[in-house]
Amino acid sequence: MEVKVDLNTLLSKHVAVLGSTGHGKTCFTASIIQQILKKFNRPRIVIFDINGEFLKALEVYGEIGKEIKYTELGNNFKIPYYALGRYGLQRLLLPSEKTQRPALNFALDHLSYVKWFSEDKGAGLVDDSYPCFFDDCRDDKATEAGNNLEKLRKKEVELAEEWPHFGALACLIVDNYCLEKTSEGTFRRSEFKYKSISPLINRIHRLIDDERFTSIIDINGGKYYEYDLPLSWEKESQFLIDYIFGNKEVEWKVHIVNLKRLSHDLMPCILGALLELYASELFRRGQGNNYPTLLILEEAHHYLIQPASEENSSEFLAYERLAKKGRKFGLSLWVSTQRPSELSSTVLSQCGTWIVFRLTSENDLRIVASAGEWVDKLELNRIAGLPKQQAIIFGAGVPVPIRIVTPKANPIPESEDPNFEEWL
Repeated sequence: MEVKVDLNTLLSKHVAVLGSTGHGKTCFTASIIQQILKKFNRPRIVIFDINGEFLKALEVYGEIGKEIKYTELGNNFKIPYYALGRYGLQRLLLPSEKTQRPALNFALDHLSYVKWFSEDKGAGLVDDSYPCFFDDCRDDKATEAGNNLEKLRKKEVELAEEWPHFGALACLIVDNYCLEKTSEGTFRRSEFKYKSISPLINRIHRLIDDERFTSIIDINGGKYYEYDLPLSWEKESQFLIDYIFGNKEVEWKVHIVNLKRLSHDLMPCILGALLELYASELFRRGQGNNYPTLLILEEAHHYLIQPASEENSSEFLAYERLAKKGRKFGLSLWVSTQRPSELSSTVLSQCGTWIVFRLTSENDLRIVASAGEWVDKLELNRIAGLPKQQAIIFGAGVPVPIRIVTPKANPIPESEDPNFEEWL
């Protein structure tokens, strides 16, 4: 007997696909995408493909580069740091509220007025022949830096024609916060103040020195997209959002974003910044101005993480805002994970339909039990013993919990079990 679910009912309230590794989550997700591509003329699906598994399953359903857009992050595409925009960079760097955030905001406001001197690892105004802004609180050129900061604040300087190196951000942060004017009218850098700002500067340095980060994020500056000057955070961000998530004009149906080159420990900050940017753009466009989009988040426990504390949970986590409000702005989330206990509880609570494959961990089963009236103790016992490719579906998409044999994708994604009989 077939189980049929209305697409609007299924996708309008977000979907959670849960289950231990190797029990069919990816294959099931691929089969649903294949059915959508067969039945609908103009779908819009974006896949965060953590392990590079979906191209094989979808390439026969459209022309690569036209209906099927394929991006391998870190190979044929790198994200320019400035395209993450103000919101994305704030999410990436996570400044403290009282001291670091105002200094970072100043640097973001004035970054388009400076240039980078790579040999000196410092920044200067556009018409300078040598740097005066540095990120190590040195005594050198402090008065010049102070005078130039006053020019920046008054906007008495020329605009740059391209974005500077990512390191220029640290230089502006330090000198804006640490420079003090003396009674003689000169300037000096305060080492005492530097202690308050140094964690943020160290964070920037770690990212610049991390080859795994720079293989995904282009930190060299420039102007990635063509548009008329002056430099604009908003234009750069909009181009990036249109590239990743599309707009009303694009022809592609599915965009596979291959993230296999992105290391797992960097996923929360990089994908968090990208989702922060996407959230701000969706909300800026407003209701009715976004094309209905299905965002598939594979292995979501790597980046939709449960906040460590309430202090970090409310303001910074765009994926929680997307889960709460994205439906009103044309976005549906399809969240797939093998560890629901490590996932943001806010995101899971906003999922209307749950497809649960075999889970055995008590913590993970407790999360499923929290779905309330949909699941009883008998259903939980069934989940712990489900064979491969079987799942229990419950929630808004179906009237009562149903145990199903999930459809098999054709062709299947590259997520098969290893064949140890080859040892023979």
